[in-house]
Formats: sequence, structure tokens, C-alpha cells
Amino acid sequence: MEPRGRGRAHRHTTPRLRLWPLGPEHAEALFPLLRQARIYDWISMRQSESVSALARRWGEFSLQGTGEREEYFFGWAAQRAGNGAWLGALDADVRADGVAVNVGYWFGPEYWGQGYASEAVLALAVHLSGQGVHEQRATVTWGNEASMRVLERAGFVRCQVLPDSDTVSGRLVDDIEFVRYRAASGGLCLLRARPDETQCVADILSEAAAWLRAG
Repeated sequence: MEPRGRGRAHRHTTPRLRLWPLGPEHAEALFPLLRQARIYDWISMRQSESVSALARRWGEFSLQGTGEREEYFFGWAAQRAGNGAWLGALDADVRADGVAVNVGYWFGPEYWGQGYASEAVLALAVHLSGQGVHEQRATVTWGNEASMRVLERAGFVRCQVLPDSDTVSGRLVDDIEFVRYRAASGGLCLLRARPDETQCVADILSEAAAWLRAG
């Protein structure tokens, strides 16, 4: 199944946030957040040297969501609705077969611990599911418990540890892979799985059983 509305990132609203399609026009506002070293404690995202370099990079990324291709890039800039402050960004690499192979997000350290990431990631996950994306995957550096909780609140389930999967601050680190499958009608529902996902399937079925008991 191909994702509907491919080639376009849409604006979204949540009770506290506005999520805008990410573009070069957001570079000036978000660049100061990306200059804070704490952001890179857990992620391997490349730092941009200047506002203009960041604008060029995001301009190139926006083009990756257009045309006929096997994989599409979509990004959103997160803005606080109350006062217009820019908080961070989210993105997703979505394959033409309806699998988001890399859901990512970052927020400025001054906005950590306030529920903004959880609110934004949940909105993104629901949007992707509504657009025909039946499987969403994300990875978190081992030890980043706060980010793991963000994904779990958005319906992702821990699948497996990926040893030496990334390089953060010059050192090899393990990642934990999370997966979210589209629900048929509320709760969690496994739609498809591959033979190599046995533990992941078991985790999802356990979550689904708990949800059915609670309902």
C-alpha cells in the first residue's frame, strides 16, 4: 500500500503545538537550538555551521518528498501555539510501500520534560497511519529513557537491540528499535509481520491483549 498524499507534508495542530512542513524558512528560528551541545548527547545528527547551511540542507530535504521515488522524506517544525516559540523538529522517511523506516525528532533542551515531544510524536504517528503508513519504525540510543517513553506514549513497542548501530559523540552506541503498527479500530493491532520479528510480534500481541482486557 502506498502512502496517500505522498510528496506533501501537511500542517498539523495539537492542543499546544503547531507542526509546520519543514523548510529553509525555519532555519533562522531553529538554528540557535541546534547550537546547544546537549542535543547531541543522544543523537548523531550532523551540526550545521551556519543558518544558510541549515537552510540549504532543509531545502534539499523538502525536495526529497516530491516526485516518483521509492522513499520520501517529510519534516515538520514544531512551534508552541501559545507564544509562537519554535521548539524543535520531527521527520519521517516513508517508503512507497507504506513503511516509515525512520521516525525521528529533536527538541531544544529548554523544552525537555514538558510533554511537547510526546504530544508532537503522537500527532505525527496518527497522521502517518491516516495516510496509509501501516508500519512505523524508530530507533533510540541505549540509555535515553526519556525518548523511549516518548515513543511508547505514541503507541510504539520495543522490538530489538541493534548493537553498534550508531556513532554519538565519536563513540559507537547500541540502539533500541521501536515499531508501531496501524490499528484496525482503536488500540493496538498487528496487521503484518515478518518471520524475523518474533519477539516484536510477541510484544505487540501482549500489548494488544492488555488493551482488550482493559476495554
